Amino acid sequence: MDFMRGAHLVRERFRLSQGQFFHNPNQKNRWWELDGEFFGFGDLTSEDIFRIQRQLTEDEIFQGWNEHHGTPMQQSPVPMIRITKHDIVFHADLLAEARDEEI
Repeated sequence: MDFMRGAHLVRERFRLSQGQFFHNPNQKNRWWELDGEFFGFGDLTSEDIFRIQRQLTEDEIFQGWNEHHGTPMQQSPVPMIRITKHDIVFHADLLAEARDEEI
């Protein structure tokens, strides 16, 4: 399966639209990644976040990165959100995890 078709299927699975925009999102302008593969970008609502979590399998990891003006260049080496089947972790806690790993 080629990347574009695969990305479309992942977006469809999570019911996300490429470039989706909301007036008051939980997460704004995120590049979406599933298990290390980027598949789209846009805002995420709280409803999106909980729906993604319900759809994930035990071993999958969804991450949302802080994109830089529509480019794949990221503004932080740490994701803004990480979602697993059992956990939702936001940027501040992910930064603390990264600092702990450096020690």
